[in-house]
Amino acid sequence: MSIPALTAIDPPLVAILRGLEPARAVSVGEILFAAGFLLLEVPLNRPGALDAITALRSIAPPGPLGGGSTILTVKDVNDVAAVGGTLTVSPSCDPEVIHHAVNCGMISLPGFATATEAFLARSSGAHGLKLFPAETFSPAHIRTLRSLIATEVPIFPVGGIRPESMAKYMAAGASGFGIFDPRSATMRCAQRLRSSFSPGGKLARAPDFLGHWATVGSATMARSNHCRRPNACSSHRQSGRGSRPWRRSVGSRRGKAAGSSR
Repeated sequence: MSIPALTAIDPPLVAILRGLEPARAVSVGEILFAAGFLLLEVPLNRPGALDAITALRSIAPPGPLGGGSTILTVKDVNDVAAVGGTLTVSPSCDPEVIHHAVNCGMISLPGFATATEAFLARSSGAHGLKLFPAETFSPAHIRTLRSLIATEVPIFPVGGIRPESMAKYMAAGASGFGIFDPRSATMRCAQRLRSSFSPGGKLARAPDFLGHWATVGSATMARSNHCRRPNACSSHRQSGRGSRPWRRSVGSRRGKAAGSSR
């Protein structure tokens, strides 16, 4: 069974768990899953990242995607796959890395900044695009790119995103966000994360990002859903790995460039 396309995941907010200590991974993961986060990434450029991914995988409920970021090499992809990760996020656009992640049955979300990089990533099989660093670009940059990049191609601004800035990026064509909030997202201390939630229901207990998504994201997604279509891709299975992935296989999109709206 394949996991949902990125466009089907709600809320499409990637929690960037930079510096997550393996000893705290279970506590932090339980809080994030309870809050409603379905996309988690642990950057590999910090010690203990693979052990943290393993811990998150061990307590993940059905549905969420989790894996590594700062994926720069084929070896990085193999390392994340070996501990059961299903998500690879990169700051760059490397066709070899993208191809390998897709062939391993993993979701690939490479970094891009230009239309050229977007088309290269999509033709290499990427499932979505990470606009990085987003704080360098205004929402107008996404609006211009959307005149070339098909609406169903997910674009996730990452870097400098704040709850109050989400609405403008969404209106310009963003599909979701990668977020790092020192008050809530990584939380070296799980108790500090827990104290940042207010009482109430699932979204009410989540950090400010989820609250903002509930108000601005859902409406924007509803307006654009009529022109989105699910990833219709062949399925791949990870084989020869010691750990069972969060979900057994992942839909992959092969050989399709970022379509044009013209």
